[in-house]
Amino acid sequence: MSIDNQIYEKYWSTTFAYTDIYGEKFCNSLDIITKFIDEHKITQETFSESLYTKLQNQLISIYNINDTSARKIINQYVRLGFIEYKLAGYHEKSKKFLKSNKSEQKLIFSNIVYENSSFNRSVTVYSPYREINFLLKTLAYSGPLTEDDRIALMLTDLSKIKKDFLTRNELEEKKRYAQIINFKERKYNQISHLSNLLSKLSDVYMDSDKILYISEDDLPIEKIELEKRDPYLHRLYKSELKEESKNFYEKAICYMEKLDYPSLVASHIKPFRNSQPKEQYDKNNGLLLSRGMDALFDKGYISFNDDGSILISNRLSSEVQKHLQKYSIDKKLLNEERLKYLKYNREKIFK
Repeated sequence: MSIDNQIYEKYWSTTFAYTDIYGEKFCNSLDIITKFIDEHKITQETFSESLYTKLQNQLISIYNINDTSARKIINQYVRLGFIEYKLAGYHEKSKKFLKSNKSEQKLIFSNIVYENSSFNRSVTVYSPYREINFLLKTLAYSGPLTEDDRIALMLTDLSKIKKDFLTRNELEEKKRYAQIINFKERKYNQISHLSNLLSKLSDVYMDSDKILYISEDDLPIEKIELEKRDPYLHRLYKSELKEESKNFYEKAICYMEKLDYPSLVASHIKPFRNSQPKEQYDKNNGLLLSRGMDALFDKGYISFNDDGSILISNRLSSEVQKHLQKYSIDKKLLNEERLKYLKYNREKIFK
């Protein structure tokens, strides 16, 4: 009896209809599905097979495909987290993805996949397990992942794991099992699809030896553990601020000093510990600052008025106060949402 017949495997299935997330078909199909959901006001209670068939028929008509291919297209968005189970709505950033440029799309795609993707979820089958979230947390806490490490993760049944990452020792145990069952040789297509998906994510990169790394960040691991920050979402939060800076100034700079320091801090306006979950990684709840200015801002020595002019605490020496008076935040950065966070900062943090 072959090894295939001897064992029942449960692994992360990662094949998708579209591999180009910036391509016309990926965006057009997502647009069709979100508009269909809006038009029919679908909820879990109102979902029906007839509605599902109607959506499939739209895609069949447009792309001249069969019903199996149509279902695969729709389920890709459910598995990636763009569309909800039973077509009951879509991720709040799905439509923003369609309206954004390529660099913004990469950040939005990464955020949606990290927060909401589930490889075993489909239109008609629900799964609460988030494999990419688990993989990236393992990357953050256990270090760079080789292809064999990622294969080990693919063989991890998340329903039996109590924490949200594997330790290095646990990875080694899974790798030995993968070698015994020849998983790499038999499931090379699935492995390739996972690697392709990971290559689409912001703030991670894969070298020529297929080793996956997470980008460097200013947030030390001790602070992540202390304040329970999500290591990957924090990196996306900082990348969004950098992208905003590039849009306004053509490069990532300190919003106060207007200098492109090699290391900048994504500084929370409303402190992370005081923020609601939706506020914690909201780009508008952040300013890109140099380390020195971040320390002053974080400790309440400085804040900003609604016009961007600086407020300076009298706890600072007269010499430092005089030095800081020349700085401000450009008004163009102060949208309505950011002004709300600044109001909190002035009233609760600034001293």
